Amino acid sequence: MSTHPLIATAYDLQPLIRKHLLEGEQRARLVKEVVSAVGEAGLFRLFAPREVGGLEVPPPVALAALEIISAANPAVRRR
Repeated sequence: MSTHPLIATAYDLQPLIRKHLLEGEQRARLVKEVVSAVGEAGLFRLFAPREVGGLEVPPPVALAALEIISAANPAVRRR
């Protein structure tokens, strides 16, 4: 599981997410750069079926990716 590309992607996104954490808190919404980066990485489509453009990853991989992202900013996983 730890070698899944989404895990590496989630770790790679942490600096960007942390960089915009304060601005997002002040605006009470996620910063556009964060939404775009996380969306392009597919992290908003983890559980969706492949037939509709989702990634349909196994639950342990999805949960690990969400945990990594949430460590940088818990609000990202709630989008």
